[in-house]
Amino acid sequence: SAASGIAVIFALTRAFSRQNITTLGNAWVDLTRITLWVLLPLSLVIALLFMQQGVLQNLLPYQPFTSLEGARQLLPMGPVASQEA
Repeated sequence: SAASGIAVIFALTRAFSRQNITTLGNAWVDLTRITLWVLLPLSLVIALLFMQQGVLQNLLPYQPFTSLEGARQLLPMGPVASQEA
């Protein structure tokens, strides 16, 4: 996942920046901090931007639709914005 990749980068940065260390820190603490303080707020902001731009975000079933040429179609609905963010 993205959090584990970022945690590895944090550990490598810590290893190269500190001169006199014997450990790299706790990976679970890094994963929790990255998820709660970086990825979750980022996904909420991106989901709001998607909804502002018109991406679907509802829990409705398929909606019937008739095009201008008279063709009948079914439009899929669902929580697209939050899943894409």
